[in-house]
Amino acid sequence: MAEEAALINSIVLALALIPSGIMAFISLKNLNIKIGLDIQLKESAKTEMNINLVKTFTVLVDIATARGTPHLSEKAVEYILQNQEKGGYRIEDELWKAMIIPPVGAAAQDAAICAIYTFGKEYPILKDMAVKALEKLKKRKASTLKP
Repeated sequence: MAEEAALINSIVLALALIPSGIMAFISLKNLNIKIGLDIQLKESAKTEMNINLVKTFTVLVDIATARGTPHLSEKAVEYILQNQEKGGYRIEDELWKAMIIPPVGAAAQDAAICAIYTFGKEYPILKDMAVKALEKLKKRKASTLKP
């Protein structure tokens, strides 16, 4: 009888532990899912930051090469569209002429060149782009300084 009571107590204890084990398993699974989502969120934020860095870097390169923010002239587009039939040219070949790209001053160029170097040094994703941009800028500056 004592053995039967001990067996019954062991079975009851085992049955009582099963829900606890199941709950622990579910909690660990939920924790794993949450960690996975956190990792995805961090990767997504990093990707977005990298995209913004590249966009900013591209603007800096434009400034360093003395090109301001391009603007599309609506009047030029209207003129091209009105005169397309008279001129006998393809519109795709002419629309680029409607872009107005203002020049940038020397101080802004110099600051942008310094920023390109700093960004390339600070952010590994921009290093190769910065080296290429600075090499091209060096060649361009050298060619403009030749008599």
